[in-house]
Amino acid sequence: MTAAGTTLEPTQLRLLDAAERLIAAHGIDGVSLRTINAEAGSNVAAAHYHFGSKEGLVRAVLDRRMAVLAEQRYDMLAPLDDDAAPTPAQVAEVLVRPILALSGDEAGMHYVRFLAALDRSGGEWLHILDEAFAPQSARIRPVLARATPDLDDTRRDLRLGVAGSALLHLLAGADRHAAALGADDYRDEVVGIITSILTGPSAR
Repeated sequence: MTAAGTTLEPTQLRLLDAAERLIAAHGIDGVSLRTINAEAGSNVAAAHYHFGSKEGLVRAVLDRRMAVLAEQRYDMLAPLDDDAAPTPAQVAEVLVRPILALSGDEAGMHYVRFLAALDRSGGEWLHILDEAFAPQSARIRPVLARATPDLDDTRRDLRLGVAGSALLHLLAGADRHAAALGADDYRDEVVGIITSILTGPSAR
């Protein structure tokens, strides 16, 4: 098992890369530890030895890049923390820009598609994804509350969850969704879509 801040061994890095890549392509239930070990060029017990279980490996894949995303989002949130009336678009930018930038290279896109696979699978895997995002959500919620004062907490939390899922699947399918747009236009369109989810009229 690995702990936060621990230097990873080459075998561990190969296992994380293989798990991220395979789950991104085939979904969480379509990939076994045996397949991940084989893809990583490791012996049949390597993933279990280093990470304890499939869940332990999935959590390690999540944690490896999540801290970077969190730090970037916190930096963007800092000037909004004391803003009495941030805009929904500013909150959408916080959600979109760091993960959109991450998705700009092959390894980052594997991670985005890995996240989308966890989101799509639901159940315990979705719970694990939600746990990983929880510290960021806690920082975003009070800013979003000031940006959307007409929503109650239940609807606001629902929209934040839907926005997060929509963002993952938009970016995971960027080769399909962004085909007719340039990079800047696609970024602005994604920010607009997420803003619309956060601010659309409520049927009350």
